[in-house]
Amino acid sequence: MPTDVRRVIKRFQQAEQVFEDWRSIHEDCYAYCLPQRNTFRNENSQQGEKRVDRMFDSIGQSSLMRFASRIHSELMPPFQKWVELRAGPLVPEDMRNDINAQLEDINQKLFAVLQSSNFDVACPEMLLDLGIGSGVMMVEKGPDHDNLVKFTTVPLANAMLEESPDGQVVGVYRKWKAIEIRFIELKWPDAVIPAALLKKAADEETAKTDLIEATYMDTKTQAWTYCVIYRESSAKANGEVLVDRPMSGNPWLTPRWMKAPGEVYGRGPAMIALPDIKTQNKIVEFVLKNAALNIAGVYTGVDDGVLNPNTVAIVPGAVIPVRSNGGTRGPSLLPLRNPGEIQFAEVEMEKLTMRIQQVLLDTRLPPEAGPVRSATEIVERIRQLAGDQGSPFGRLMREFVTPMVKRVLMIMQESGLIKPVKVNGLTVTAQIISPLAQQQNINEVQAVVQGMQTLFAISPEIAMLSAKIEELGPWILEKVGTPAKFIRTKTEREGLQKMAGAIAVQQAQAQQKPAGVQQDGGGSPVPLAKAA
Repeated sequence: MPTDVRRVIKRFQQAEQVFEDWRSIHEDCYAYCLPQRNTFRNENSQQGEKRVDRMFDSIGQSSLMRFASRIHSELMPPFQKWVELRAGPLVPEDMRNDINAQLEDINQKLFAVLQSSNFDVACPEMLLDLGIGSGVMMVEKGPDHDNLVKFTTVPLANAMLEESPDGQVVGVYRKWKAIEIRFIELKWPDAVIPAALLKKAADEETAKTDLIEATYMDTKTQAWTYCVIYRESSAKANGEVLVDRPMSGNPWLTPRWMKAPGEVYGRGPAMIALPDIKTQNKIVEFVLKNAALNIAGVYTGVDDGVLNPNTVAIVPGAVIPVRSNGGTRGPSLLPLRNPGEIQFAEVEMEKLTMRIQQVLLDTRLPPEAGPVRSATEIVERIRQLAGDQGSPFGRLMREFVTPMVKRVLMIMQESGLIKPVKVNGLTVTAQIISPLAQQQNINEVQAVVQGMQTLFAISPEIAMLSAKIEELGPWILEKVGTPAKFIRTKTEREGLQKMAGAIAVQQAQAQQKPAGVQQDGGGSPVPLAKAA
């Protein structure tokens, strides 16, 4: 079914209107926290332009970069296996280990594909945008088997989201500003370029044009379509389709850190900390001005016919003409007192810095040169940090990790690397096994072990009656991330138990003396009647 251009352009215009409603707050967040990726102020920004002219302090930038690095290293660490497919809760217990063993091969191939792709390059860039509120990343099929999957992070200034009433993103639109016509076929090999653009490119080799890239879901059929549209003018409600592709699923990943009801875009920690970041920036600006006054000074000069304030140049200070500098008009030149109190500013900046770092998860351990901290305090701070990070990961798991795994698996299936597998959370689920998730699993294991130890301390009989001791070992191994091939199945455990029981019976029978037989002096069995 061909694309209805008018309908797509109308959906694009509605998404663009919502985008403009958010422009002001997004521009502020990027200006103070992520100026290097800020193209909100000028969509036609040039390479190498200055983007920190409003900044006097870098706490917003440094904390946001640490926020992205921390999530990347603790949730999706590079060169490590951080997610794996596991049997879901609907799989019968006696089949779980067998299915997990079959999924091990897919897990290995999945991470081989991820590590050979540019995921570890694109992901930190997306996490920086996520710190503002929303991340946008496209997952495409790569050009060859060596680069099977390609990840593209799109700055929030260039992406427009469309959301359904149930909170699902059903459209992602992108404006291509001033793209050279000669690069259209390189970017989209299947593009059908209109005659007007071909003539324009023939007249001028570097001729440019604007395009609309639309990826949207049909709300009736729930089928996804990708298309590229050319319009001669933004005022026109119609255009020509250059690319029209049916998609097997949504190629876009659009995680939101936290979302208010009825809003399309997310609100991230940088947006929450923005008032403190602005205040900090303004205080540093005042402190720098105060320092400049203390260093250079401002002077008052008496216009007494000897000193002419209009011709005196005090660099880098300034001269203010006054009538008098004291008794009998005072000295001809007098430094102006500076009433600024810098100590108060330093105290206030320290408080603001702590609040900003706490919101952006930039909480470091105590410095080595500082006062000695107890081991209990450090452990509690690490545990608190894990708790602070764990709360928003539910949405990140639902809107980024699981869709990303599904998309990569779909590309692998289309390439013939693996057999079809459906990750639905019930029969097959994607589980995070990163350091942060492992720490949570270890805490859960420790709680269970402590409970078992308490029961055995009270009474071994009560412990055996209350707890399934035989199920504890496989559960602990699974929690700490032991591969399925090293965990015995339930059938194997039952077989070992029967074998151990049979061996115990044989040993007991061997230790029993035969009835009516006693040992003689030489150790040979002698019938009792003969002995008598």
